[in-house]
Amino acid sequence: MNTDYYQQLTELGLNAAPLTPAQSEEILTSEKIELLPLLNAAYAVRKQFVGKDVTIHIINNGQNGFCPEDCHYCAQAKSSKADIEEYPLKSDDEFMAEAKNAYEKGAHRYCMVFAGRGPSKGRTERLAALIKKIKAQYPLEICVSAGLLDEEKAEVLKEAGLDRLNHNLNTSERHYPNICTTHTFADRLNTLKAAI
Repeated sequence: MNTDYYQQLTELGLNAAPLTPAQSEEILTSEKIELLPLLNAAYAVRKQFVGKDVTIHIINNGQNGFCPEDCHYCAQAKSSKADIEEYPLKSDDEFMAEAKNAYEKGAHRYCMVFAGRGPSKGRTERLAALIKKIKAQYPLEICVSAGLLDEEKAEVLKEAGLDRLNHNLNTSERHYPNICTTHTFADRLNTLKAAI
């Protein structure tokens, strides 16, 4: 991409104009995108709206270990040899106590992270109820990292008041099979599309 492309992205951001789904997908998938000019464009927008301020964002592992995926970079992956404490899914009371703690320590956002391929319908509904409960008691933004989602599950979480869905692509499509064999780059991209 030429420099005009990155300048156009910067101008869209500076004017608070959202990217279209097609533009977003192009940024995520095109091999023509260069990382450093893209980062510079993003920084210009961040600098105008946020400056160098940061906010506190507390991340809570909802469970640890027991993941069936083999993401080679993750300590929770089934293939990992990392010495981690494994524990099952926390209770709603534990989540509520941790959300309270995050709020009392000045957090702006509270993020719950779950190991695994993606939530079942039942876990999605439980998570939606938990999001509503936390938001009713504490003025926090809620972020979730739940793995692969389809449109129906993404909509359930959105309707519950979810503010952000954390879902990373980790690497390029070409390199993806080298870091994970239990799901694909397309699986992860489809989750991002479901969240739009």
